[in-house]
Amino acid sequence: MFISTVVLDVGTNLSKSKSGQIFTLQIFSDPSNDKDEGKTLIGQSSVSTDSSGNGSFGAVVAYGVAPVGANITVTTTGPGGNTSEFSDPRTVG
Repeated sequence: MFISTVVLDVGTNLSKSKSGQIFTLQIFSDPSNDKDEGKTLIGQSSVSTDSSGNGSFGAVVAYGVAPVGANITVTTTGPGGNTSEFSDPRTVG
């Protein structure tokens, strides 16, 4: 069984940044759910921080991309090219 959407909130990953910064978010899936970190890149997006230096992000995962029970994780890359650790996993379900 596959679901049509997964909404992720990773806004806390972008707190305490400078305003107007652009971050690249990469979304990963681990269909076998054997780890917390993703195996397959399933999407990418950009988000800007607001005047307070915070940003939030929601993702829609297309039908068939991530099976129920899979873990979805996100990394954030800032303007300086530094990439975060994987986010806490969210389980599709």
